[in-house]
Amino acid sequence: MSNNSKNCHAVKILAVIFVIVLAVGAFWQNSESPVRAARFSFVGEDSNVTTNIKLNGKDTGAVYTRVHLGSGGSAGWGANKIINIVEANLEKNPNLTFEVINCGTYTKNARPLTEEVNKYKEDDKKILAAVNGDWMSWVNSLGASVSANYRVTFSPVVIDTEIWCSQMPSIEQGADYFTLCITTDNKVTIGKPTVDVKVKNDTTGKIITPTGFNRAPVNNSLNLYNNRLNDSNYVSTDAYEVVIKADTTNKLYNNQKITGTVTNIYKAGTTKRAGLDDNILILTARGSQISNLQGKFSMGDKVTISSDIKCTEDRAYWENCEEAIGGQCLVMKDGKINNELLGGSADNYPTNIIGYKSDGTIMMTMVTADTDGVRKGLVFNKQIDDFCKAMGYDTCFLFDGGGSTTMITIDDAGKYVERACYSDGSIRSVWNGLALVYDETPDVPATPTPVATPTKSPATPTKAPTVSVAPSKTPKATPTNTPTVVPTVSPTESSSADTTAVPTIIPTEKPIVNPTEALTESPSEATDISSSDGKNDTSNKKSNVGIIIAVVISAVIIIGAVITLVVYLKKKK
Repeated sequence: MSNNSKNCHAVKILAVIFVIVLAVGAFWQNSESPVRAARFSFVGEDSNVTTNIKLNGKDTGAVYTRVHLGSGGSAGWGANKIINIVEANLEKNPNLTFEVINCGTYTKNARPLTEEVNKYKEDDKKILAAVNGDWMSWVNSLGASVSANYRVTFSPVVIDTEIWCSQMPSIEQGADYFTLCITTDNKVTIGKPTVDVKVKNDTTGKIITPTGFNRAPVNNSLNLYNNRLNDSNYVSTDAYEVVIKADTTNKLYNNQKITGTVTNIYKAGTTKRAGLDDNILILTARGSQISNLQGKFSMGDKVTISSDIKCTEDRAYWENCEEAIGGQCLVMKDGKINNELLGGSADNYPTNIIGYKSDGTIMMTMVTADTDGVRKGLVFNKQIDDFCKAMGYDTCFLFDGGGSTTMITIDDAGKYVERACYSDGSIRSVWNGLALVYDETPDVPATPTPVATPTKSPATPTKAPTVSVAPSKTPKATPTNTPTVVPTVSPTESSSADTTAVPTIIPTEKPIVNPTEALTESPSEATDISSSDGKNDTSNKKSNVGIIIAVVISAVIIIGAVITLVVYLKKKK
């Protein structure tokens, strides 16, 4: 036999061996890699689907899960409810960010969230999902003497690093609050920050400390206002006011100063008052606070205004706060349940939960009824602690719930879908919201979260299966003792204008009641989704073992084939 013939036979044998190796590897991989299970598991579910949120056909890194609890009865979390979950890890996905969106030009405005989401336009950004935000104080229900009806948030609000308002002072209502902070480098924390404002008369050296910034002008308060509250401050005629014209901007930012000049002073009893625009700030005192302002300023005095966001926990995070939005009712802090919350409401309450897992994943979770006009959600004093543990939260609190409970997500066609069912029977106007945004050209790359000791997972609840979360790093914080808070539904009445449907909003999804029609994950979806579910981790480990075994088998086959080929060639010589 010629050398060419021998080489030809050798090439054929090696080609056959290569095909066999590929076939063995593919068979082993497919046989040991089943379709991943659902990301979350609930007793009584009759549909459970998880999908990647896509934009123009491209995965964004955000994930949406919808679960319908249909025939569960008293098991688990009750029947005829919908659980909507949006997840995103900003550190792993630098194109994603969370932004606070105000529903209107001023903090006192209210609109349906659908309208604000559709109006959002900012460079290369697109909202992927949004939920309603802060709880609201109803000014006139507190007996405040003001000239018009409006509401203000419980918590400080920060939008694009600008401070829109400070926290609710005790003189206004004194309700407890918690605040979510997203930093300029995409870190996240939850705490109880304060916005401290000081107004210094540079001419005399005297310093005034307002009780709040853009807060309700209740009796015995001393507030600083700019036009983020409104184009006027709705003050009553008994107030004493000092008007300051800013040299550049009247917007407040953390650790920055505004300079200006006193241009007007209004004594108590004055009926005509100054308006607010982009250059004006007004100090307003009522009742016992008038003596702290009266006579402290004169026309032409030079003024410096400073503002500072402070928090006893995670101070560095708050110093770099880019977005902040608040609510009530701390459920968990660093894996520990706030037991005082469990003495709260026993109502079956439509609920919005905001918080993060130990791996840094931020989750927005909404639990509502599956039929408009029905008031269902979670029972706080029996369910909410176990529910949040089962979801895998490390730290979380509640956004406004009840009739305000709203979630919107984008579908594959680029249309926004209302995922909620409404206890009011229709979508309610809200004051602000939190939006998950995809940015084609992010300004700041994601950076690792500071190293901290992981917290131990709480005991597994007995009411429903828990969601296993891989241990990871979590920002260091100290648990906060909080007073008992019983959430109440905001007594908002939506006007006909508030409930007008927006053309690009798809009507509310109806639940899948028949288990045979339940949505299921397709294999392509399931393998695309990055999950911290323990079951998926097990699948991945099996898959990795399969690859290793396939490689070993292939190596043995190759070695054997080479030996056979050598023997064959020697015999032919």
